[in-house]
Amino acid sequence: FILFDTHTYKYKELTDSDRIKMFTDKKIIRKNRTDKNGNQWILAGRNTLVRINNDSITTLTEKEGIQKDIGYIGIYVDSKDRVWLTSSKGLFLWNGTAMMPYPGMETEPFFPGNGQGNLLIEDSQGSIWAASRRGLAYLEPGTDRFYFLPENVNHQAQNISGIREDREKNIWL
Repeated sequence: FILFDTHTYKYKELTDSDRIKMFTDKKIIRKNRTDKNGNQWILAGRNTLVRINNDSITTLTEKEGIQKDIGYIGIYVDSKDRVWLTSSKGLFLWNGTAMMPYPGMETEPFFPGNGQGNLLIEDSQGSIWAASRRGLAYLEPGTDRFYFLPENVNHQAQNISGIREDREKNIWL
């Protein structure tokens, strides 16, 4: 029984121990997030995205926009239930049927950081913040465009290992 050999498995056919063993045997889970519908989104390995719901496990493939030549780094689900992927070759957004490059960020390289922090977050005001190799960018609520902070703020972007918001709504890098 290998998850990634076929596209979809009936989730109820698997025992709990099978489900856990599948993903933990080789420590392939890199990141996972849950959307508002209770779907688990799992970034496994470098280029595998898995969605688990109550009925099935689905491995997303090239048909759903997952590119085998891209090293995906992080996954994030925002308050609007949008699923984002960061990669070495750009930022991607799930549109409900496929993972698509985000306009204006198609070739924006992200880096893994130190593995401890998120390089993509949503703040309490609804802005999405992204740390890429070029620097820190934000997606202002109500717009579809990422804006990069001025170069004097971004000159040390290579050292960003995570983004956080504190109780006073300050963004920390």
